[in-house]
Amino acid sequence: MIRSGQMILAQALVLHFLGKDWNLFTDTSKSSELMHREIIRWFADQPSPRSPFSIHRMVNIGKSLDKKAGDWYGPSTVSTILEKACQISHDFVPLLKQVCLYVAHDCTIYKKDVIDLATGAGSHSSTDSYSADSWKSVILIVPVRLGTESINPIYIPCLKGLFVHKDFLGIIGGRPGHSLYFLGFQDNKLIHLDPHLMQDTVDTSGREFPVQSYHCVYPRKCSFTSMDPSCALGFYCRTREDFDRFLDTVQPYLLPPGLDQSYPMFVVNESSRSEHLMSH
Repeated sequence: MIRSGQMILAQALVLHFLGKDWNLFTDTSKSSELMHREIIRWFADQPSPRSPFSIHRMVNIGKSLDKKAGDWYGPSTVSTILEKACQISHDFVPLLKQVCLYVAHDCTIYKKDVIDLATGAGSHSSTDSYSADSWKSVILIVPVRLGTESINPIYIPCLKGLFVHKDFLGIIGGRPGHSLYFLGFQDNKLIHLDPHLMQDTVDTSGREFPVQSYHCVYPRKCSFTSMDPSCALGFYCRTREDFDRFLDTVQPYLLPPGLDQSYPMFVVNESSRSEHLMSH
């Protein structure tokens, strides 16, 4: 699950620093090649400040959540670890200050909290005025449970809708006992990447290290019904305008067709989490 979390975060960083149209096989510019390798270094399997998202750092952060190396990590736990790793990364890699990560605990996106996080100052959240230069791009992770022992089929149309949404990064979850990163669908099959495939160790300290093993040319598929109901949904919003548009356009995909307002996958609250708890 940690590896799946690394993949969805890496995808968000590729979108941010290389753009939606970047492709390993078609973009041959030197600047893109250097940035691509730099992103890989951030995830390299080494306990180094240059690798703020390494598995070493993830497991170390997990200790604060009473998780030991070898323990079972669920999507919600890994989402929290990614959130803490992003906060710490700003101290080691100044370039990562352009991006922040918000985890929607309790299946609720608190709009004011996201704005506070993205602007770095609570004063911006009380009005609609803000500086575009002060806005950090936002990665949103929403842990959800879409059923009890297995996924409730009523949510499958919702997931299909999300996969075609402009801001969607995919899903970290998997089959029961087997973590996967879902990044698309075809008919009634989920397209996924599997982190269980063994790869040769790559020394990322040099400038020209090989990158082929960090990409998959032939992703696999599995049925929606085999998906574990416990998962986490990812979104990326580059600008404040993107974030506002996301909150509006994502709403139709959150509620299963034909049901009332009682069972959305997650909700959006205009206030902050602390204000919401105080009011209740």
